[in-house]
Amino acid sequence: MSIADRRRFTRLPFHSSGTISTAAVRIPFALEDISLKGALVRLSPEDTRALEALPEDTGLQFDLELPAAEQDIQATAVIAHRQDLSIGLEFTMIDIDSITMLRRLLELNSGDPDSVDREIRELGQ
Repeated sequence: MSIADRRRFTRLPFHSSGTISTAAVRIPFALEDISLKGALVRLSPEDTRALEALPEDTGLQFDLELPAAEQDIQATAVIAHRQDLSIGLEFTMIDIDSITMLRRLLELNSGDPDSVDREIRELGQ
């Protein structure tokens, strides 16, 4: 199955910063895009090498800073794919406050709140 076939969630280009971390390492990123199910982030060359040293199925803590919001978006994620300095992350767990913030971010910036509602329902299945 191709990435396009697996990708059922709208990806929103959105620029912000944050960190991905484990107990051993904390890596800053620049967000390229985000969806209800994951994110595409860009790392520095040094940080890309640090991430490559981790076992492939390592769980990562994703923390996206939203300067205008009271709270960051936080999730547990795994690496879905890598290409040069870009890392595709798949969210494996996200708390209710973070999914609410993410939903609102997508609704406000996608131009199609109805599609976000459909994707939320699909996410719950």
